[in-house]
Amino acid sequence: MTSKTNTMIKTGNTIVAACNGSFIPESVDSIAPEAFAELQGIRSLTLPKGLKKICENGLMNLENLTLIT
Repeated sequence: MTSKTNTMIKTGNTIVAACNGSFIPESVDSIAPEAFAELQGIRSLTLPKGLKKICENGLMNLENLTLIT
């Protein structure tokens, strides 16, 4: 099942596409390839405690990202 939540697209517990301002819920356990690629508006990102996998290039070219918690 694919759903759109808080300006992102999820398939099951995987984020497949996000945009600036996306909130990652605790239910997410993986980030798909290029899900957050090249989102220049992201300055900080809070990853859920249950996150198990960030696929290759899942957080690619986030030039303004300065804090990951």
